[in-house]
Amino acid sequence: MNNVLPDISEISLGNPSLPVNNVYITIFAGRKRYLECLKVYLDRLLKENIVTEVHLWDYVRDASDSIYIQGLCQENPKYVYMKPTKKMSHWNEYYEYYSNANYNDEDIVIKCDDDVVFIDTNQMCKYLNEIKQGGIYYPNIINNDVCAYIQHKYGIHDIITEKDISHEYQKDNAVPLTGWNGGWYTLFEKARDVHTEFLKNKEKFIINAPTFKWFGRISINMFGCRFASIKKYFKLYLIHGRSDDEAYFSYRIHKNISVDNHIVPFMNISHFSFNPQNTNELDKLFLDSYKNIL
Repeated sequence: MNNVLPDISEISLGNPSLPVNNVYITIFAGRKRYLECLKVYLDRLLKENIVTEVHLWDYVRDASDSIYIQGLCQENPKYVYMKPTKKMSHWNEYYEYYSNANYNDEDIVIKCDDDVVFIDTNQMCKYLNEIKQGGIYYPNIINNDVCAYIQHKYGIHDIITEKDISHEYQKDNAVPLTGWNGGWYTLFEKARDVHTEFLKNKEKFIINAPTFKWFGRISINMFGCRFASIKKYFKLYLIHGRSDDEAYFSYRIHKNISVDNHIVPFMNISHFSFNPQNTNELDKLFLDSYKNIL
């Protein structure tokens, strides 16, 4: 791998001034059991005027979840209910909407999974200020193999080590860092161990280092872009993405049109689970802890 991590530096982690442009958090909603955790942070970001709107896209599989997200939008007009109606494949109506939206070029759009169960709102303004035109910006994600590797390199834990890195990844960076078979996203014990460590001491996961580029694939649990960039990227995805947004935004777009991935190491979020990680067991172990983390 040709990624060089920056040295730890003395950077200010206080909240800077509020963003001067609109900020939209967009979520593929949504499972109530996770959104109940995420809502705590969204409410705070909306109340503090850090985020302008939260868009909840109704891609639910359970009708009760749809009722829940519609209720959120009725309670607070800053939650906007987005219902796909065009019967487009996969998530394509979401991508089409923002590729044709009429936002300011410097506005920020954040794509967020519905099972993000923690956001360090204290660092949100600083994270937003890191987002520049022409790049895709990821936070330091708990339960994400690339970010777990970075956490290991900075001495936070040893849940992942060099021996876990796929040889295929080291050749071209196009496949998951830990591989398709037996990789991080398939392993219950990796999710269990990293959530355990994070819940014991979430502050130790803050990496006081500058934002840096990552030259390879990374799971897109959450990322942010300036709107002019995201409009361009989403249009290209609809043409070339082949309905695989994970591969397109984390690697293929970087390779094809020189879009850089950036990781913002001092901004922590927690992504709850990938489906093969035995989600039901993780729910039993950790969901109540995340609901009571504050």
